[in-house]
Amino acid sequence: MSKVNNYILNYNTDKALVNAAGKYAVIPVSENAKIDKMVPVADMVMQIDPKQEWKQMFNDVWRLERDYFYDANMHGVNWVGVKEKYGKLLESALTREDVNYLIGEMIGELNSSHTYQGGGDLERQRKSNVGYLGINWQADGEYYRVGKIIRAGIWDAEVHSPLDISGINIPEGNYILAVNGIPIKTDKEPYAAFAMLADKTVEITYNTKPDFKDAKTAIVNTLSSEFRLRYLNWIDGMRKRVDEATHGEVGYLFVPSTGIDGQNELVRQLNALSDKKALIVDERFNNGGQIPDRFIELLNRKPLVFWATRDGHPWHWPPNVLFGPRVMLINGWSGSGGDAFPYYFKKEN
Repeated sequence: MSKVNNYILNYNTDKALVNAAGKYAVIPVSENAKIDKMVPVADMVMQIDPKQEWKQMFNDVWRLERDYFYDANMHGVNWVGVKEKYGKLLESALTREDVNYLIGEMIGELNSSHTYQGGGDLERQRKSNVGYLGINWQADGEYYRVGKIIRAGIWDAEVHSPLDISGINIPEGNYILAVNGIPIKTDKEPYAAFAMLADKTVEITYNTKPDFKDAKTAIVNTLSSEFRLRYLNWIDGMRKRVDEATHGEVGYLFVPSTGIDGQNELVRQLNALSDKKALIVDERFNNGGQIPDRFIELLNRKPLVFWATRDGHPWHWPPNVLFGPRVMLINGWSGSGGDAFPYYFKKEN
């Protein structure tokens, strides 16, 4: 059948509830079955007692860990006792947030990674986007200055501060007086004036003094997030520090994850460091992703051959690989593949 996302069989396996492009139907489990009638879910109403529902959820979570946790000994934890302890606290829960917190604390007693909880009928606040200029704001009396324009490495063309674009001349130290004619004053956060202005073309009023007299204007396109810009700036700052401290002899490489973005960053940065004598691999705050065996294989490649040249230096092969000593920086904020990465690194170095 086409357009069926998933299905659930009944106990006798002669009927199935199918999800067909977001709509539901019950069909017989037989050849040439067709979807003739949809289940009118829009008209379904249930009366729910949250306290009883939360108790069932809590018990189901406890049973799932009891029956499927990889260690049948439950890491030595008295799992029955854990249920009794947190079950008493559950009686005082007033919201689904309380329940999720207790479930998380209960699972946390196992002291094991990759044991998560989340979701449910949570209270969610209305959110609005914010436009960013890629700068550090500096309060100065009644108005804000451009304290610092955030810049990535000179080779990073991926993202720029809107004030760091050719044709825009708002230097550091200038005052940002208004956006779209609305004054920006220090009695509020500067971002308050940029609410609902993410990825928008806006008019910035600026001056070398905190005064609208003789002020100039510039048209810029705001960012919806500064994360990537500040991330690249952070990396470049540490790269410069290592470069200056070692007189250019040691390379610095930051690996944010062991997923696709981490693999991209590893290759991107490593290609530029093959001429260094040593390497610092920084995997602090690594949020994991995949098993990092290929990361270790790439970092630990050995020279197989050198190509002789009449002029210049011999070429080593494989190329774009650093063969000198390597060290790794770690912290307690890495997880999953980010935990495995330094463990594998230590075993191989």
